[in-house]
Amino acid sequence: MAGVRFEAARCSACNACAVACIDQNDLETGTGRVLAYRFVTEEERRQADGSYRFLQRMHGCMHCAEAPCILACDQGCLKRDEETGLVLPDNTNCTGCGKCAAACPFDAIRFDRDGKMGKCDGCIGRLRQGLRPACEKICPPKALSFQTRREEQADIV
Repeated sequence: MAGVRFEAARCSACNACAVACIDQNDLETGTGRVLAYRFVTEEERRQADGSYRFLQRMHGCMHCAEAPCILACDQGCLKRDEETGLVLPDNTNCTGCGKCAAACPFDAIRFDRDGKMGKCDGCIGRLRQGLRPACEKICPPKALSFQTRREEQADIV
């Protein structure tokens, strides 16, 4: 199934993925809120031996096989793309109710100043041109990778 693979052990929490996402999607900046569709947070956890360990957590659409956001949206603003398997947004009918955001386990849904939903579309425009998603391409330690349904089927052949 199409989706996103995040290897936390490889991630350096540089957030180049967030910068690439903001640039690729012309998202607003400087509001004090993270508006990138994909970003990383880092947690510092104390281990039993007294040492500390840093853990990275990816926030962004993982394009779930059974996407709860699709089911939660009464307006049909989220749909699975048949060709790629990615969960694509269309906020034309969005009422800003937030049901999609509440259903998402990955903190992937953002709302713009107009209260309309937005989320990662896997850089579908880039994919259709034969390019990789901006966040995957920019990731220095290669901790992030997308697999589309089309690529999955090519692996089977």
